[in-house]
Amino acid sequence: MNAAAVYAAAQPVDGQPGTGISGPAGGSAAPAQLTARTAVLLRDVLRHLDELGRGRVARLGDRAVREADDDLFTALPGFTWNQPGEWRRRFVEGFEALAARLDRSGVPRPASPAEEFALLLAIVQAELLVTSQPELVEHVVDGVAPTAGDFDWRRCHESLFRHGYVPLLFQAEFAGLEDPAHEVNQHLHIGDYRPDSWFRPFD
Repeated sequence: MNAAAVYAAAQPVDGQPGTGISGPAGGSAAPAQLTARTAVLLRDVLRHLDELGRGRVARLGDRAVREADDDLFTALPGFTWNQPGEWRRRFVEGFEALAARLDRSGVPRPASPAEEFALLLAIVQAELLVTSQPELVEHVVDGVAPTAGDFDWRRCHESLFRHGYVPLLFQAEFAGLEDPAHEVNQHLHIGDYRPDSWFRPFD
């Protein structure tokens, strides 16, 4: 996991949050049924991140994350870096929960803030693989027929997330945005993204 890539993906593009997220329109469409190849790749990435994350939790213990770690947990917003090992363990469980939901319904819609960030990391990683390691991607999806709409990550962002503002939580100029008392949070109706609230199910 390249933390820099995740931060880059969260930067504004044409006045909107990054990676094709369209602000308040995010999540307004019906959840997209992923194409078969998209689903196979995203499931593979989710389960890879689950395995990677469990290993990192074991190695980190309760130590605070440092920028030099440059791994899965540095790819999360900085306000999570001091969370204990149990918090990280629960976050990592979101990858498998999303993969299982994808298996059951074909739609890995996040059920909590933690799962939103887990899905965001997985989509960014999958998109990077498609552009930087296409041979590996073809190996993963080997035998699955291509169809129109394969690897349409913009559509995933627009339909799977409740809103398009999650990437703003990565940006230094929006420090404190995770707090529902923050003025911009209230204006945009973002909700509570403080670490203690990450595992509360959405209404």
